[in-house]
Amino acid sequence: MVDIEDLVRKLGDPDPKVRFKAVWVLWDAAFKGMDVTAAIPALAKALSDTATDVQCYAALALGNAAFKEADVTAAIPALAKALSDWHAGVREIAANALTNSIEKSTSVEALERMETRLREEHAIFRDKHHPRTKDELAGIGLAFSKLINETAKRRDLLATQRDIMLEGVPKAPKKGGVYQEMRRVRNG
Repeated sequence: MVDIEDLVRKLGDPDPKVRFKAVWVLWDAAFKGMDVTAAIPALAKALSDTATDVQCYAALALGNAAFKEADVTAAIPALAKALSDWHAGVREIAANALTNSIEKSTSVEALERMETRLREEHAIFRDKHHPRTKDELAGIGLAFSKLINETAKRRDLLATQRDIMLEGVPKAPKKGGVYQEMRRVRNG
């Protein structure tokens, strides 16, 4: 049995080897399907660790965690920010983790928040003047665009499925959001 609280404490240890071992065990547990949701805030924080291997395994663990709506709120900002990390490996793993969380999400509202956060982080990244090559800048921009598009597609698919299930069932409209706009357009 994995002691999540103990591992979360170890993520704050000054020794990078201790932090790496803790994040590796959390990744392994998440990969095996164990519930590591209690560690998601600490894993999100570990994405900005000074040790690149800790960052990478934190992103891997977040990508394998069973994302519930509350977890998405905690993890997505850190993963989106990691898309513009100086280390290409961290960027790639963060992109894969975000793709996993998009595929696992079953909440239209969570996907709407995820898309909004990705757009915000992309705008922040574009506005900063990083000393990067044109290829790096293009790759990071492409990663953001791809994830934003995947999020929108998944959100629209879930919204459509929900519409089909609710067809003929009166429902009070929620203010704002793509789902309501789709329903308005569809119902005329």
